[in-house]
Amino acid sequence: EGRAGRNLDRAMRAVEGFLTRIGDEDLRDVPLVHELRGRVLEEALAFYTELLQDQQDDPALRLEAARAARRVGDVQAMLDRNDEAETSLRRAIELLVELQLERPDDVTVAVELVGTRRILVVLHRVRARHAEAERELRRALAIADGSLQDPALNAMRRKLGVSLGATLRELGRYDEARDAVFEVLDELEDAYAANEDDESATGDLAQAHLELGALAAFAIAVDQQRGGSGADAVELSRLHYERAVEVLNAAHERDPEDTVFRRDRARALMNLANILIAVPVPEDAQMLSAEGVAAARELAEDYPGVPTYVEDLGVALGIQGAALMFVGQPGDGVASFEEAEDVFLELVRLQSGRPNARGRLAQAQFFQGQYLWQPTGDQEGALDRLAAAIENYEIALEMEPGLTRRRLELQLAHEYSMKIHLLQDEIGAAVEHVLQWADLAKAPLHRRRAAHWLVQCAIDAEASPSLDEEESADVAGLLDERAAEVVQSLLDDGATANALRGDPLFEDLQTRPVAAAPLSTD
Repeated sequence: EGRAGRNLDRAMRAVEGFLTRIGDEDLRDVPLVHELRGRVLEEALAFYTELLQDQQDDPALRLEAARAARRVGDVQAMLDRNDEAETSLRRAIELLVELQLERPDDVTVAVELVGTRRILVVLHRVRARHAEAERELRRALAIADGSLQDPALNAMRRKLGVSLGATLRELGRYDEARDAVFEVLDELEDAYAANEDDESATGDLAQAHLELGALAAFAIAVDQQRGGSGADAVELSRLHYERAVEVLNAAHERDPEDTVFRRDRARALMNLANILIAVPVPEDAQMLSAEGVAAARELAEDYPGVPTYVEDLGVALGIQGAALMFVGQPGDGVASFEEAEDVFLELVRLQSGRPNARGRLAQAQFFQGQYLWQPTGDQEGALDRLAAAIENYEIALEMEPGLTRRRLELQLAHEYSMKIHLLQDEIGAAVEHVLQWADLAKAPLHRRRAAHWLVQCAIDAEASPSLDEEESADVAGLLDERAAEVVQSLLDDGATANALRGDPLFEDLQTRPVAAAPLSTD
């Protein structure tokens, strides 16, 4: 039993060592965890639970009891017992908060408390509880950014800043997210420059640039929807992804077997390739996407059944499919998209109860539909894939309504389906999609765009040869009234109303006889 305990302790120390380096990764996706599945993890849980029971009533051992409670929570999360894991982690936090009140200058207690809150953040983010994750992050940052000056706390503060940026991005607060990461970026660059061999400094800097690249990528779509080119955001995203690739290529050269850097490098390559498609530099995008697929495939093959590597391979294949489409290889592009869909079907099998898996499958089908429509012009094939995407997005959002990104992609799936149906003069189908789009739109920018297309569908309905005069009037009236409701909700918000004044997207709406009447800026 003594040897078993030592072996378990060694295994859990290895897991904790891994957790200090990863970002906001699902604990179940740590490769070592998959090697410890089943009996060993159950034994570890029993071991630390007993340790917690032995220590929790001894005032002199409260720190060890808190550490034991944290380890119990870690293992419960690895075993997909999320509610139990949260209870254990909160028990650890409760013990550590008591200790901190008694020993405010004890750096060891502060480090342990920040680390435990960070694990709880990971648990919240995995469950798409981003508001709860933000609260825990701010509590952890208040400690790490407090009066105690300690290198370990400073390193954790920098890591938490990047994590806060990622969480705020998931909440749709992009400017705040960017500020959170930029606040620690210079320190991360300095820490990396001081010691490029430091694993934590390397990983944290790469994660910061990956996050800033993602935020800039979101700004591209926003700028384009406002009528801009998105060129500045494209260039900014490109610079951040290139920096991440540079840092991670150097790390990979130093240690080609390091699992964390292999994973992050694959992600950096695929994200940079995706941005180069938008620039567009399709040949470079194709080259980098192929490299990203190779890197992701190696990890998926080295660690079969690990969800995060299955997911990364699917994402890389989707990006490669887009790049192949843009260099004039539609056959290879479709094949890459189809393999991506197969990979995400495997992810759904591995994680049947998790909305992210279903959302990734929907995303693969959505992008396949998008690229079948443009540039290949296969409207029927595009509609088929978009319909499958819509079905899976709805399943994912039913599981977890807080998946903001998936909700936005679902809106786009309805938008593209609507546009294809309008091209085919299938007014009824187009109307169905635009109405669902309008119901989904929450942000002012998205509601504004939905209102514009409600009006455009009304105009198309009036001109459609497939509808008689009465049908045209009924459909146009329905759409005009819905558009008016959407716009009025925007005008009721003073700040949004000011932003809309003179907006060309509403010129058609303001001249529509049915829609104009209800509108009021009072």
